[in-house]
Amino acid sequence: MIRRMLPASAAGALAAALLIGGSAPAAHADAAATHTKAEKISFAKNLTQNSLGSARDWLWARKYKDSKGIKDYGFNWNTNYCSNSPDTVAGVSFKNACARHDFGYRNFKALVGVSKLISDHKTRIDKAFYADMLIACTSASTTKKKISCQNTALTYYQIVKRYIPS
Repeated sequence: MIRRMLPASAAGALAAALLIGGSAPAAHADAAATHTKAEKISFAKNLTQNSLGSARDWLWARKYKDSKGIKDYGFNWNTNYCSNSPDTVAGVSFKNACARHDFGYRNFKALVGVSKLISDHKTRIDKAFYADMLIACTSASTTKKKISCQNTALTYYQIVKRYIPS
């Protein structure tokens, strides 16, 4: 489902990708190839909000990242997940949370530079990362594992909050 929070151009791209299996109509393909920097920033911002809807939209966009409608934004979907920290804690995977965090940092750094990433986007991306991990922790099989997961999520969040991208 395409959420209302997506910009019209992004919603159209997502709809085209979903409905026709990865290729947009010719007229749309020409328009999609010329996304402005502002459109790219707007779409990336919508995919990195601290909300469940944004997380769902990001997962959907990631799944269809190779479709014409998404690919035309030129986003960097590469990830090293949780870098040198465990991706799984107390039986709970933080991979999606870490991948979305990487997406935010990498794409905003490319779109606006490090100083604007830090001043305008880092706090939002970091808070979304923490929320994504806490949501993942709800799947822990026991209360003890859930608490361990939540404590680790807080530790990861505190680390990225202090981290200054370069």
